Amino acid sequence: MSETPRIGVVIVAFQSAAIIDECLESLFAAQGAELRVAVVDNASSDTTCAVVSEKAVDAPARCARWPR
Repeated sequence: MSETPRIGVVIVAFQSAAIIDECLESLFAAQGAELRVAVVDNASSDTTCAVVSEKAVDAPARCARWPR
């Protein structure tokens, strides 16, 4: 019996609000695996974590903000 593979992805981001959405969409488009995504925001002053949180409503993604 074949189980669905589990894949964990860690993304380290800095000032990535403009591009993180596209990155997450690409990951979530992959099929055939149970996917979990962790974004580590390296003290950005933009809205990187907010964008990830918006995506996390429908997908398994979380953001942790590293302090300055």
